[in-house]
Amino acid sequence: MPFEKGESGNKATQFKPGQTGNFNGRPRRPVSDLLQKYGKAQSIAVTVDLTNPDGTVEQETFSTETKDSLFAAIAVILLCKAVGGNITAIREVLDRTEGKPIAAYGR
Repeated sequence: MPFEKGESGNKATQFKPGQTGNFNGRPRRPVSDLLQKYGKAQSIAVTVDLTNPDGTVEQETFSTETKDSLFAAIAVILLCKAVGGNITAIREVLDRTEGKPIAAYGR
């Protein structure tokens, strides 16, 4: 064992009783703050510019007024995150469109 029983690490660098290493407290959670802020809103609208393969641009607005529109807005946002390189979003899009890959056990 590198340390005696009941001992741990370098005594000179350990926190003293009553001292903390996290002076500012727990870090802020911006996503949770936004969810709380927008979760209290009566309605939310998201406008998206869709560029078609022929170069024409269509503008579509999704709002929380209807359930279908809200789900469409969430799908568009998820796709934007995936295209931007967010691995979690990419995995979610692929799992939803291609199906989850089957895990191979015992190989």
